[in-house]
Amino acid sequence: MSDITLEEVLLTGRQADPEGVTVIISRQACEEASSELATLRSQLAAALAKVEEYKLDAARYRWLRQPDIEMAQLFDWKQQKDGEHGLVFKSDAELDAAIDSAMTAKEGG
Repeated sequence: MSDITLEEVLLTGRQADPEGVTVIISRQACEEASSELATLRSQLAAALAKVEEYKLDAARYRWLRQPDIEMAQLFDWKQQKDGEHGLVFKSDAELDAAIDSAMTAKEGG
């Protein structure tokens, strides 16, 4: 069996019906089907990547709910707008990185 892709099969313009009879399909229909398939595959890849991102977020949230975590890693000592210094909770990618680092350290890795 060859390693031909579905898109390549579609672009040949020839298909077999359920009885195995070869039929010729319009080039436009084949190109549209191939394009739609490529779009769907791209959307699926993006959705699967998002699922992995959500899994990481869920793991971080579960880690944060543990009673024995060291919360100090999630704060920075920064100068405020009024010139005073204080603790500021990390956010976004900085918070994710801090949690990931703390999770790894706690796991001994």
